[in-house]
Amino acid sequence: MRTPLELQFQAFVQTRREVELPGELAHEILNPVHFVGSNVNLVRMYLNDLFDVVQAYSDAQAQSDKLDRANRLAKQVDLLHIKDDLMILLGECEQEIAKVQGVIHREMRQPSRCVSSDDLEH
Repeated sequence: MRTPLELQFQAFVQTRREVELPGELAHEILNPVHFVGSNVNLVRMYLNDLFDVVQAYSDAQAQSDKLDRANRLAKQVDLLHIKDDLMILLGECEQEIAKVQGVIHREMRQPSRCVSSDDLEH
């Protein structure tokens, strides 16, 4: 049988966990979300650059004098760098999204744990 002090301590630990868990969970979710958000903005910028190049090439088909503009624009935005970086950014976004999903699934499946007498001894 537990003493009143042990029961009080167990209640304190349980309350503390319930209070801290939302903050910890929010922190674990917000960090990857901010990371993904930053990458999405960069991806958007890259895609806008790519669309400008594609539009310039499309325009150049109609008028060959615009081909020089398209070539200059392609060099200016560094298509090879954009292509490589886009793949990296998208892969990192997928990893961070998987991390968020893992945190949510883990926390949703893990019921609040009660303190046992073994926990009190350590």
